[in-house]
Amino acid sequence: MRERAFIARRQDGWEQLEALLRAADRGGLSRLSPDQLQELALRYRSATTDLAAAQSRDYSPEVRAYLNRLTARAHAYVYVGGARNGWSRLSEFFGGTFPREFRSSGRTIAACTTLFALAALVAYWQVEQRPLSVYALLPASLVPVVQKSLHNSNFAFDRSFAPAVASQIITNNVKVAMIEFAGGITLGVLTIWSLLQNGLMVGALGALYGAKGFGPDFWATIAPHGVIELTSIQIAAGAGILVAQAIIAPGRLRRIDALKANGRRAGVLMMGVAGLLAVAGTIEGFVTPQRTSLVFRFGFGILTAVVLAAYLALAGRKRGTRSPATRLLSGALVAASFFGASFGTTQAQQSNQIRIIAAAVYAPLLTDLASAYEANGVAPTVRESGYQDALKELDAGTADIAILDRAPAGSNYIDHPLAVVPYALVANSEAGVTALSSAQIVSIFSGKTTNWSQAGGANVPIAILERPPASGTTGLFDSVFGAPTAHGTLVDNTSRAVLDAVRETRGAIGSVGLAYAPAERVTVIAIDGALPTAEAIAAKQYRFYSYVHVVTAGPATMLASRFISFAETRRELLHKAGYLTVFETKTR
Repeated sequence: MRERAFIARRQDGWEQLEALLRAADRGGLSRLSPDQLQELALRYRSATTDLAAAQSRDYSPEVRAYLNRLTARAHAYVYVGGARNGWSRLSEFFGGTFPREFRSSGRTIAACTTLFALAALVAYWQVEQRPLSVYALLPASLVPVVQKSLHNSNFAFDRSFAPAVASQIITNNVKVAMIEFAGGITLGVLTIWSLLQNGLMVGALGALYGAKGFGPDFWATIAPHGVIELTSIQIAAGAGILVAQAIIAPGRLRRIDALKANGRRAGVLMMGVAGLLAVAGTIEGFVTPQRTSLVFRFGFGILTAVVLAAYLALAGRKRGTRSPATRLLSGALVAASFFGASFGTTQAQQSNQIRIIAAAVYAPLLTDLASAYEANGVAPTVRESGYQDALKELDAGTADIAILDRAPAGSNYIDHPLAVVPYALVANSEAGVTALSSAQIVSIFSGKTTNWSQAGGANVPIAILERPPASGTTGLFDSVFGAPTAHGTLVDNTSRAVLDAVRETRGAIGSVGLAYAPAERVTVIAIDGALPTAEAIAAKQYRFYSYVHVVTAGPATMLASRFISFAETRRELLHKAGYLTVFETKTR
C-alpha cells in the first residue's frame, strides 16, 4: 500500500487516539468513561500495528517518528492504568469485599465471639473467687507474678524501639490468627481450643491483676488496641469454622466443592484480619505504651470500637440499603468523631507549659531535658526546691511534676521512676582493696573491722566518711546493707565532697554517685563480686542504687505524661548525668 493511501485510511484512528490522550493528560484516566478506556486500549493496539507496518514498508521517517511518539504516549497510560488497577482492587477489597463477607459470615463469627466471652467470664469469676485456680486454667508459663501494673510490666521498653515492637506484635498476632484459621482442617477442634484458651487467658489475667489492685489499669492498657485485636481473633476463628463446616456439613454440594466455596470466603476473612492486625499492632506498639491517663486509654478504646463497628457494618453497602441499625452506627461514628475533635481541642487549649520542681541535685538534668523537649512545642519550666516544699507545691497545684530522691508516702501521690541512680563504694587507693562482700561492708561501717588488713588489704587504719543522718544516701546505704553507719568523720552531703575526702584521707571509704567514682587515688569497690553497671543491676547482682522519682499528685496530665515518656528514653542525657535508664537496667 502506498504511503499516502495508508495515511488517509488510518489517520482518523490516530486522531481519535490523540483526542483520548489529551483528555487523559488533562484529568488522568479517572476522568475517562469505561467506554473511553476500552477505546483507548483498542486504538493503542491499532497504532502499534500501524507502526509495525510503517517500519516494515520503509515509509518516510516523519510517519514512523509520529507513530512512535503516539504509541509511546499511549503505552504509558495503558500500562500505568494497569498498575493503578492493583491499588483499586486493594481499595475495593477493604472498602467492600471484606466487610460484606464479614456480614455474610456474621452468625459464625458471633458464635465464636460468644464462646470467647463465656470462657473469659468463667475464668474471671473462678480466679476472682479462688486466685490459685489460675494455675488450673492456664499453663504456669503464662501466669505472671503480679507486682506492678500491666502497663509497667509489658510496656517498659525504650520508645525508640516502638517500630520493632510493633512489628513483633503484628507477627505474633498473625500467628495466633493463623492457628485459629488452620484449625478448621481439624474439624474445628483446634480452632475452638485456641479460642477457649484466649478467652480463659483474658479473663483469668484480668481477675489476677484486679486482685492486686491493678484492675482498671489492666483493662485500660488493653483497650486502645484490644478491641481491634480481639475482634480480629474472632473473625479468624469464624474463618476456621467455615472450613470445618464445609468438611462436616457440605449440604447438597460435594465436599470438595463446599471446601472450595467456603475456603474462598475464609480467605477473604483472613486477608481482612491481616489488615486489622496490622492496625492493632501499630496501635499497640506506638499508642498503648505511652504514659496516658486511664480516661484517655478507655476513650481511645471506645473510639476504635465505634469506628470498627461502623466500618464492618456500613462499608460496601449500596446507597439506600442501610437499616435503622446501620443508621444508628453512622450516628455513633459521627459522635465519636465529635468526641475526638473535642478531646483534641480541649488538649490544645490546655496550658502549653509543664511546671517542674526538682531537688537541687537533679536540677541540671531537668534543665537539659526541658531544653531538649522544647522542640515539641512545649516549654517546661524548672525550679529548685526542698523535698517537703515540693510536695506542698504538688498539693497546691502550683507544680505539675516533682523530681525527688525518694518516693513520698500517701495514696494521692503517684511515683513514675525516671532513671536509676547507681552508687559506688569508693576507697582510698592505699587501702589495697578492690572488692568486699556485704558482710565485710557491714563489719567495716559498724566499727568491728578497723584495719584494711582485716579485709585482705594493706595494714592501714580504716577511716569511715559519714554523710549526715538525714541524707538520702545514708538512708539508702542502711536499707541495702541493713546496718547503721558507725560514727566516722562527717562530710558535706555531696558526692564531690565525699570523693575529695576519700582521695585526700589515707585509708578512707565512703559512698558517691557513680558519675563521680572514676578518679585518681580512688578505687571503686566491687560489692559481692559485682561493679555498678547496668548489666549487674539488670541481673540483680548489684543492689546499691536508687531512683530518680518523678512524682505527680494523682494521675499525670496529658502534657506531663508525654514529658515523662520523653525524659525516660533520653539515654544520652541520663548517662551524661551519671544515671542509667530503667530500660537498660530492667528495673521496671
